[in-house]
Amino acid sequence: GLALIPMVVMLLVGGKLGVHETNISNQNESFMHFLKDNLIGFSTIKVFKAEGKIKEIFKSRNGVLETEKAKKERTLVLLEFLHSLLNQSSIF
Repeated sequence: GLALIPMVVMLLVGGKLGVHETNISNQNESFMHFLKDNLIGFSTIKVFKAEGKIKEIFKSRNGVLETEKAKKERTLVLLEFLHSLLNQSSIF
């Protein structure tokens, strides 16, 4: 019975990892479309002197993407910690 506890905990935390992966993939796709569109329309951006606004949007979108990556990293660290803790506790 005690051997099942680590598996259940890993499944619960592992599910969060899948959610983070999906969020990162979606944010990355959105970010790449944003970059592509702005590179294609670079001359238009320059003509209308919108570099500052584009830079603000870039920082915002990049920040959202990096936040999602940080959430995934924290979940991975938690998963590794719980895995080690539960393995050590099952030995004793």
